Amino acid sequence: MFGYHGRYLRIDVSAGRGSWVALPDDVLRRFIGGVGLGTWLLHRESPVGIDPLNPAAPLIFAFSPLVGTPLTT
Repeated sequence: MFGYHGRYLRIDVSAGRGSWVALPDDVLRRFIGGVGLGTWLLHRESPVGIDPLNPAAPLIFAFSPLVGTPLTT
């Protein structure tokens, strides 16, 4: 549960700023990481009905907790 340090980094490229955003405990318990957490973040950060290729659409990098280990998934 603490592999993400309970937060994610939101970067606003157009403003040149970044801010840490806390992840709720229930989200950390529901999603191990990777696809699940990435999908939750995409749903949370995307404006309703936005075109995925729109410059305002979020770009999310969400890695599995197994990245960097010899285990294959």
